[in-house]
Amino acid sequence: MSLIRQLYYLTSVQLEQWKKYSDLIKLQNAKLRKIINYAYHNVPFYKKHLKKANIHPEDIKGVRDLNKIPIITKEDIRNNFPDNILSQKIDLKRCWIWDTSGSTGMPLKIAFDEKTDDFTNAIILRSYIGNGLHFFDRWCVVGFPEYEEHQNNFFNMNRKIPYFHPEYISVFSSIEEKINLLKKYNPRVLDCCTTDLLLIAKYIKEKDVHGINPEVITCNGEFLEDYTRKYIDDVFGKRVSDVYG
Repeated sequence: MSLIRQLYYLTSVQLEQWKKYSDLIKLQNAKLRKIINYAYHNVPFYKKHLKKANIHPEDIKGVRDLNKIPIITKEDIRNNFPDNILSQKIDLKRCWIWDTSGSTGMPLKIAFDEKTDDFTNAIILRSYIGNGLHFFDRWCVVGFPEYEEHQNNFFNMNRKIPYFHPEYISVFSSIEEKINLLKKYNPRVLDCCTTDLLLIAKYIKEKDVHGINPEVITCNGEFLEDYTRKYIDDVFGKRVSDVYG
């Protein structure tokens, strides 16, 4: 992975969010046209899909034209993965295959290359930074082991200067082990799947646990409904941030 490219993407997306609304709309529409044109000429499924609807890339000028394109389903993507849904310019052997969390049903397989991964992680970091993450924060992530292995390639950009360097706790660890590790790491930033965060909060409240006092709490992977949000907010005395999706 390219450290320079990662930092370039992060800087770019940080600056883009402060553009004027009119400039953001222009940027959005320009990127949309680029995506539609690329998909039409390089992805068999999308070319067939657009032709069937009698649509050419030039017909899509901006977001307002999206209603011209018939909706596709996750099942369409599953049935055409990988041969017809991936770009013909992509070498699948040089890609990672990742599954979505499956919180809306069956997980969906996503293929992405190194460049895409760098950009995606920059977008993710922008969300966390916007919610209070600082460069050298003690940051703890409760997640899947394979996620740790992959994300370490990005977040541990520099082992000697461990900025944006989370400590990981396996989602499969017992609740007691999670609590002990959280007390050990004493994170300023805590990030979990929603259900796991609720279980941790309940354990802390029921067992009257002390020594876990994150200032920034984020959840992901699942929808955060009102009861769960209020319970977590009450236990930690902080407003949980929802970065789902």
